[in-house]
Amino acid sequence: MENNSNGTSDAFMEVVVKKIELQDLKLFDLETRLTTDADHATQIKHLITSVEGLRTAINSGQSPNRLQEFSTRLALAINLLQKPIENKVNHHHHIPKLTWITAGLFLLFSMVCSGWYMTTEKLDSFIANDTKYRQLKLDSANKRLQADLDVVDSLYQVKPDLKEMVIQKEERNKKNLELLQKAILMENEANELKKKVNKGK
Repeated sequence: MENNSNGTSDAFMEVVVKKIELQDLKLFDLETRLTTDADHATQIKHLITSVEGLRTAINSGQSPNRLQEFSTRLALAINLLQKPIENKVNHHHHIPKLTWITAGLFLLFSMVCSGWYMTTEKLDSFIANDTKYRQLKLDSANKRLQADLDVVDSLYQVKPDLKEMVIQKEERNKKNLELLQKAILMENEANELKKKVNKGK
């Protein structure tokens, strides 16, 4: 039993010794800090004396102009801080000139291509009409047709307004055809009405 109590007292003593050593280290650290803070104490004393000097200068009224200027600047700063400047970011989107030039060249190229296409179609039509005309000229068995074609050729060379005359004649023929179709339609309607009237009797 005594061995047990001796073991616990030894352990207790060991813990107490470690705690005391730790306290000694802390005290040593505090002492070193106090010796280094002595340098700061002189600076603090100097600061206190300069503040006291300022206080006496203000009380004696040596620099009222500077204080007045300071108070006006302070009031101005307070006003500016109460109304902060708004930062607005305006985004302006610009299309580069290169894009406009590219679009213009694309449109120009498209117009040129469509012009070539339309010219090719007209040329094909002219070639087809020329071939038909030459085929009619080659039919030597039809003397009446040959004479009519010769008259048309000579008329085209003599009368430069032959194109307008042909267009007017085509329009007259078209109107005549429309009138004929209307007349046939009206005649058919009249026949149907006659049939209905005959059925009614």
